[in-house]
Parts: sequence; C-alpha cells; structure tokens
Amino acid sequence: MNLPANIIVTAVALLVLSGGVLYPIHSSINGLEASIAELENTDASAADAPVPERLAEINDELDTLRVSLDNREHVLCPDTPEARNQFESRLHKEIQAAGLNRVSMDRQAGFGTGAFPSFNISLVIEGDAYQLHSFLQGLESLEWVTRVLKVEIQPGEVERRIKMQIAVLLETES
Repeated sequence: MNLPANIIVTAVALLVLSGGVLYPIHSSINGLEASIAELENTDASAADAPVPERLAEINDELDTLRVSLDNREHVLCPDTPEARNQFESRLHKEIQAAGLNRVSMDRQAGFGTGAFPSFNISLVIEGDAYQLHSFLQGLESLEWVTRVLKVEIQPGEVERRIKMQIAVLLETES
C-alpha cells in the first residue's frame, strides 16, 4: 500500500470511530434537552404543594410529643443534694423490699447515657435471681429516669454477689 492509501484508510477509520463516540453524546444531549423542556413546562406551585401539608403533619407530631412528655411517667432527677439523697433512700428501700442484702453503695458523678449528666451509684448486693428480678422491677418503677450501666453476677450456690452500676439522669439547666 502506498502512502495516500494509508492516509485514506486511517481517515476512514477515524471517521467511523468518532461517529461511534459522538452518536451517544448526541443522544444524551437530546435527552437532557427534553428533560429541561419538561421541567420548564411544569407548574412550580404544584410541585411545592405537599410541603405545607407535611409541615402541618410534623407540627401535629411535635404537639403530640410535647403532650406525651408532659404526661410522662418518668422525669429527670433534679441536680440537688436533696434529690440525690432522696434517690439513694428510695434505692435502699427497693433493695430491702426485694429482700436483698446490701454490701456497699458508693456514689459518683458522671455521664451515664450520652451527654446527659448523671448521678451514678456503684452497688454491691447479695441475693438470688428472684430477689434481683424484684429489685430491677422496683428500680424500673422509680419516678426518675434510671439506667443500669453494668451488672456483674458472681457465681454462687443460692445467694450470689451482684455488682451493679446504676445511673439516674439529672436535669440540666436550660
């Protein structure tokens, strides 16, 4: 093959290859133009119509949440020495009501759940599984939001030593 024939074959090959590349681009541009025309022809106020309805629904949900918070069974413990003593006293009564033997109870400040400040108590008690269950039910019935952060039950025949860390969530200043 001579030089002009090589140039012609190369030129034809380049035209065929570029046509294969340019055709999808051309169809993509046509598709985009059609989408733009469709968006320009739609009514903007019709597209925004659900927004006020959804805002009204969210506002109703917020009102329902506020009512449920006002009627909630559990509250945050006030961050005062009197309230902490009252919590400790109620905790001691729940231990006695369950029939458990209190070995030790130490208080600590801390962050029990997330960023909420809490009043933590490390508790060591002795008793059986039924007494522990009764105690946990009593703890759950307290009016304050409490969390059991840690439970460690040591092996034993009937009575077992139970180490617990309990947190009562404290009110924060608004």
